[in-house]
Amino acid sequence: MSQRLSRIARPGNTCTRAGVSAVEAIAVVLLISTTAVAATYKMSSAPPIDPARVSAQSFAEMLRDARETAIKNHSRITVSLDQSSSPARWTFCSTQSTNSSPSKWELPVDQDVKVEGTIVPIRIDDHGNASYFGEWKFVGQTGYHVTLQPIGARVTMKAID
Repeated sequence: MSQRLSRIARPGNTCTRAGVSAVEAIAVVLLISTTAVAATYKMSSAPPIDPARVSAQSFAEMLRDARETAIKNHSRITVSLDQSSSPARWTFCSTQSTNSSPSKWELPVDQDVKVEGTIVPIRIDDHGNASYFGEWKFVGQTGYHVTLQPIGARVTMKAID
């Protein structure tokens, strides 16, 4: 038994060690690097585009721009939805109060989006008021409401719950 203890207690026969080997250090660095690259890639990848949201946002912005244009140019703007064309499109037509020619611009609706709501054209006068209340629902994978208030042509957009 004394021989066993003497072998264990010898300076060259220790069971513990201090420090880290080069292989272990490289493995840890590679693991951390791989995790950091994967996290960066995941965070930087763009979320999926929601066509209903994009179409609703674009239309709301165009309505706001139409109101500002009507006030600034002292004109009347008519907003209508043409669903007979493919894809469907919003038509904005500005008539100047003077004898200048009318201007017209269009905003296509994404083909994956269905628009429901007010079908009669809405007119925005040169004071920025709309002819009546307008309400539209943009439906794709999700849905969004866009409303146009008559007084001040205030435009709001919200997700359908």
